[in-house]
Amino acid sequence: MMRKVLLMCALAGLAGGCSLNNVDKADYLKPYFDTAGVHGCFALYDNGRNEFTIYNKDRYLQRFPAGGTLNILTGLVGLETGKVFDEKKAGFAGDAPGADSAGESLADAFRTDDAAYFKTLAQVLGADTINNRIKAISYGNMDTRGGANLTISPDEQLGLVKRLFFDQLPFQKRTQEVMRTVMEREKTTLYTLAWTENYTSDSTGHPVGWALGWIEERNHPYFFVLNIDGDKGAGVLMRKILTQQGFFKGVM
Repeated sequence: MMRKVLLMCALAGLAGGCSLNNVDKADYLKPYFDTAGVHGCFALYDNGRNEFTIYNKDRYLQRFPAGGTLNILTGLVGLETGKVFDEKKAGFAGDAPGADSAGESLADAFRTDDAAYFKTLAQVLGADTINNRIKAISYGNMDTRGGANLTISPDEQLGLVKRLFFDQLPFQKRTQEVMRTVMEREKTTLYTLAWTENYTSDSTGHPVGWALGWIEERNHPYFFVLNIDGDKGAGVLMRKILTQQGFFKGVM
């Protein structure tokens, strides 16, 4: 049975704006992390009830390198500027000469976490364009020096995907609609699961793994984020926890 906790939080400031008072630490999720051999945190937000489930709330508020989760923002900027026409069309407007990934679509690149595609897209867009967007949406610490310098908390990641779902980011509605389609991995009569899984490392070389997105059942969205100190298994662990929470049956 799902255990839920209520955060005293104004949703307009979900990312970085929550007061974590009276939060159940959801220690019953610890065995899932222990079995996977990783430390980490997990959070689930029930939008309709304004309720949260959180494991390891201290880590939930810490910032970690964004790594490939920045692909969500890069994809949005590519669509907004017209460098990427839609999720299915291959290549970019203004391809970098000889780009190896020019023949791949945004949807394919996102689902395979193709670092070469997003590196090329970032080059086509230009650093100034991406950096301005990072600052416009207050993405994490907004450090645009690159690499492990750009960090973001699981709390801020949860806020980002929620804003994307509800067209609340400073992009055109179509841009956000297309990006939501890109993030969809599974769509059945019982549920729709949209998410991304990425791995990176911090400035000391310590591995960091992410899995974040949302699941819809009966037209009811739930947003989730998983963060671990590992270089594999985030998606598998995320799915096990969502199953424990009662999802994938179409009854939530």
